[in-house]
Amino acid sequence: MRQDEREPVLMTTAEASSLLGVSARTVCRLAEDGDLPAIRLGPHGRWRILRRGVEMIVREQPVRSRYGVREEESSLPHEVSE
Repeated sequence: MRQDEREPVLMTTAEASSLLGVSARTVCRLAEDGDLPAIRLGPHGRWRILRRGVEMIVREQPVRSRYGVREEESSLPHEVSE
């Protein structure tokens, strides 16, 4: 069994917010707007976020450092011409 097959398919808003680096409220807004795959469960309609949706957003985000946004390595030139 692969590592990712053992991880839960659904996440709480707190778990998703931790991985995305945003507030739990922002995760709820993303789910409500349909920008983050999620479902409502239970009598209180609490959001459960699909892990694959969070992973997709994380993969699509540019790398950020304390010095600003860095472009993906694949878009950087491999050789410097003089």
